Amino acid sequence: MKPVFERARTYIQKVDPAVSGQGGHLVTFEAATILARGFALPYGEALTLLAEWNTRCSPPWQQKDLERKLRDAYEKSTLQSGYLLGANDLRAGYIPPVKKQPPAPVELPPPISLPQEVISASEALRLLFNQGETVRICRDAKKLHAADFLDRDSLIKQMEAGQLKGGTNGALIGLNPRKANDGTDDGCASFRHMLLECDKLSYSLEQQWACLIASGLPISALIYSGNKSLHAWVRLDAENKTEFNRRAQKIFSFNLLRDFDTATKNAGRLARLPGVSRGDKVQRVVALNIGAESFTEWEKNNTPPESESEQITETQWGFDCLGYNGDSAYFLPHDLAQVAEIPLNKLSKGDALTRIEPDALWWAEMFPHDKGGANYLAAGLDLRARCQAAGVWSDKVASQRLKGRGVWRDAGHIVVNDGTPFLIVDGQRALDRWQSPSGFIYLRGDSLPVALDNPLGDAEAANYSRLMEIQAQNKSAGEVLTGWTVNGFLLGVLEFRPSVWLAGAAEVGKTHTRRLIASALGSFCVDVSANTSEAHLRQSLIGAMPFLFDEAESDDKAGQEAMGKVLAFSRAGAEKDGQTVGKGGQSGSAVSFRVKTCGLFSSIHPYLDRSRDASRFALIELRQLPEGERTLRNAEARRLQRLTVDAPDFSARLAARVIRYAVFVSANTQKLEDCFLSMQASDREAKKWAALVCGSVCLSLSESEWALTDKTADELARGFDFGRFNKTEKDSAAALTRILSYRLPAGSGAIPVTVAELLHKMREQILTPNAAEAERATLAPLGIGLTKQSGLIIQYGHSAMLDLFKGEPWNGKAARVRDDLKQIQGAEVKPQMRVGEIKLPSVVLPLSALDDLLGSPVAPF
Repeated sequence: MKPVFERARTYIQKVDPAVSGQGGHLVTFEAATILARGFALPYGEALTLLAEWNTRCSPPWQQKDLERKLRDAYEKSTLQSGYLLGANDLRAGYIPPVKKQPPAPVELPPPISLPQEVISASEALRLLFNQGETVRICRDAKKLHAADFLDRDSLIKQMEAGQLKGGTNGALIGLNPRKANDGTDDGCASFRHMLLECDKLSYSLEQQWACLIASGLPISALIYSGNKSLHAWVRLDAENKTEFNRRAQKIFSFNLLRDFDTATKNAGRLARLPGVSRGDKVQRVVALNIGAESFTEWEKNNTPPESESEQITETQWGFDCLGYNGDSAYFLPHDLAQVAEIPLNKLSKGDALTRIEPDALWWAEMFPHDKGGANYLAAGLDLRARCQAAGVWSDKVASQRLKGRGVWRDAGHIVVNDGTPFLIVDGQRALDRWQSPSGFIYLRGDSLPVALDNPLGDAEAANYSRLMEIQAQNKSAGEVLTGWTVNGFLLGVLEFRPSVWLAGAAEVGKTHTRRLIASALGSFCVDVSANTSEAHLRQSLIGAMPFLFDEAESDDKAGQEAMGKVLAFSRAGAEKDGQTVGKGGQSGSAVSFRVKTCGLFSSIHPYLDRSRDASRFALIELRQLPEGERTLRNAEARRLQRLTVDAPDFSARLAARVIRYAVFVSANTQKLEDCFLSMQASDREAKKWAALVCGSVCLSLSESEWALTDKTADELARGFDFGRFNKTEKDSAAALTRILSYRLPAGSGAIPVTVAELLHKMREQILTPNAAEAERATLAPLGIGLTKQSGLIIQYGHSAMLDLFKGEPWNGKAARVRDDLKQIQGAEVKPQMRVGEIKLPSVVLPLSALDDLLGSPVAPF
């Protein structure tokens, strides 16, 4: 029997298209219902088939209208899911969201004047932190990267000595003691406090104070921010991050606190440091130890009804007001999940506002006009005020909040943005629009297939690991390729994202290996080849996705410069926060994103800066195997390929397995990094190998073994063969190999591609007078000649010769080229040798020195 998707495609092809003026809306809804309800297809598959059917409609629907029809079919149709399927082939498809009632209005208590008692910052710090605990502070609230980490008493001494004064921007302090000198949630030594604040303009300080008292929450300290809000240090005393997040969520289920900022509920959050100035105000302590004795006591007495606890993220609005910048306001329509820009002078225009909410009846209900319809003038004024309250929507803000497709870590959650309207959160498809507790905005894009209900099994995963080991010709190199494949799905979760470079002569398997990995990643990667620019990559990689770069050659000056930019892009994407890039928006303005990426490069010769790239790249050099061994290797590789990447839905099923593994990544990586450090690896080398070996665990071990023990982590680290990744060839052979593998610029007609191929032809015809003249003429401008009497002549100081070594140890160093080449057996240094019309100092090599390097006359490099 055909798969459900193909059956649905056959069925929908027979459905009449929609025609304008002939009930097109109803026809389209019925077509969408067939796919969504009749065949119970997942949203991405249903949209694909509906788009195919739409090409026959007259006129075709716009994409956004088509998507709206499909969502209506899932959510509003009363037909039974799977009514066109038999009981045996009904599968779990899209589950429509359950519509919730709008939350009850917040009944605010009367405002209460703030206490005026003078409480020292030192007293507050002694209450909030224990002796010996490490505290994170930022002396300038605008420079979060410039944090200091002090023990509590040292901080208090500096404060009492007047060394902490604040300034224009004020100062910040981490809510929880640190075990790592960073700002992450995982770096917290305990999960003691959560920040609660309200930046809503209509809430005065007195109103905020009244709400906090009425909540009864256990508040250790209340700090005036020096601006428009109070910072409440709510004492949670959670045992771990999971319990911390649960308790934080419980607090925000309280309807009274609905307008408080939900983005503050992570353990690594910074709050205002008491006792310092912020402009002409002081960030002062307002009160200590108010409310319940403990969170346990508060929770026991304040468990809201189930219906109320579900109202945290609900809103009657179908869009968010993001902010303003210059002459524009910025919004996020929930259905499109793309940032929309509207000029401020058009905020009162109906045709502009229907871009963010197309339902005119909604505008009329929210902003009724006394003459009927919508009062768009009132709506525009309201939206302007909301955008003003949200603040400036800058490139920096956008790059911090916008998340493209990929797998991300969000306040303890693993979030998969697969491009569809509903995210996958902690392994489950969200039944409604999921609001990020960190304030992130997940943008729509092309659908990424994830077979949540059918993840790759242990045996299939092990087959892929074995396939990579065979392709890499080494177990540890196979681990690296397997780990890089798995990491390709998890770049938004990883803190360090190393790249891989496959190098070696032609026909050793570089291109085929890259294709296998590209097939495994599927839509989760961008696959490009020679001459692709950094700008193209930057525009293609919006999110957390890797790229594969074939034929990464860089022989001419322009190619070297282009490749240098690609490598710089890869280096920046490898670091913890990724790289901020810009992309043109629909209105013509730039939209900034934070890109997290890494690359898998393949070429004859690696174009790497050894000083900068050693800790960011794993170099795997492939070699030609003997004929018999190669035949056996290829047969086994073909068998494994059929069982893995050639199997239906392999990439989607692999993605599902990797997503299940994501929760183990942080702990496993840390264990492996500690093991590599104990083996005397440098900090960055330890990070590189830990990230790659951690990724390989997902496929090489069974799911029951994913949580690495200290013993297993140590065994993995000690079993890793570092020597496989160390360059073993002598510099002399490397220098000559670089010369022979030089790829001639395009436009050379029928002349072979590399220097080696030219020399092959010349050596075969060297006994014939005037033979291979075209080859001689091509090599002479490089300072290379070949004669029967002398052998191979290399003018080591020739400018074109030195240009071959851009980015290499010999770059611009004629003396080093000479010294390395003269180590080759039989080499002679000559003060003057003629090549073409030019005489220069040269190294002359006997023809015998080329025998091993030139190898077969067919594509030796």
